[in-house]
Amino acid sequence: MFGQAILEQAPSGAILLTAQDAHTFTLWYFHYACGQRPDVTVVDRDLLGMTWYRTAIARESGLLDLFMAPDPLGALLHLDGQFAT
Repeated sequence: MFGQAILEQAPSGAILLTAQDAHTFTLWYFHYACGQRPDVTVVDRDLLGMTWYRTAIARESGLLDLFMAPDPLGALLHLDGQFAT
């Protein structure tokens, strides 16, 4: 229920920032495996420290400047409601 509810409530083009594996993997399942909400980007906060992950999420989302910034987490947090987090 969690994954479906979050994806249903997310605004168009939202970036969903997750901080727990249970949330990340649940949202990834509905997003990738079930094909729900292709317009939404699910971002795992803890993986943002990994260059390979930032590169992959930047390509997928088209937000290269955001995810390839020196501090992508800080950049996400400074969006201030432009995206759902």
